Amino acid sequence: MQTTQKEFPCFAAALLAGGASFRMRRDKAMIPVQFNNTQMALWQRQWIVLARMKPAQMMISGPRKDAYPTSIHIIPDRWPGIGPVSGLGTCLEWMTAPFLLVLAVDLAQISEACLRALLHQVTNDCGVIPAQHGRYEPLAAIYPKKSLHIVAEFLKRDGRRLQRLSQLLVESKLVKCWPIPPELSSDFNNWNRPEDIRIQSRQIDEA
Repeated sequence: MQTTQKEFPCFAAALLAGGASFRMRRDKAMIPVQFNNTQMALWQRQWIVLARMKPAQMMISGPRKDAYPTSIHIIPDRWPGIGPVSGLGTCLEWMTAPFLLVLAVDLAQISEACLRALLHQVTNDCGVIPAQHGRYEPLAAIYPKKSLHIVAEFLKRDGRRLQRLSQLLVESKLVKCWPIPPELSSDFNNWNRPEDIRIQSRQIDEA
């Protein structure tokens, strides 16, 4: 029987928005997008999608920006300058819920349906990392609080290699690998360069 939304485990949600955006040449979080017939910054779109999952806690990982309301919890990286693994570790440390749903700000096509499907995969103390084409998608994933010790130790040694960290967590049985269904594959397209915005926006318009 399919799990209903109110049977989801208690979880926190973190929007990962601490990247330097070198290849994009502008702050990804502030890119204007259309969502629900309204123009808004990309971070706002992602925040709304996360909020609709009804997490127990919500936070933005990264430095505070002028556009962020003062009511939002901003969690600066404890290990700055080493990429999204630092944001993951810091948020795992800060949160009090048993699970953490993370979402990178540049996964601009992520849908509520995709996040709900992800939450349905959580069992007992085991989180979930999506995967496709032989690679993990660790920036739209769910991590148990119990994984903090592995993430913290990894930060001391390897730091940046998210694929390696994902494999370690799978091997430790703290998360499981979830093959992404074909109909959700495009949810994991990210905006790294200006041309990604043009290509993916055209794909949305043509769908």
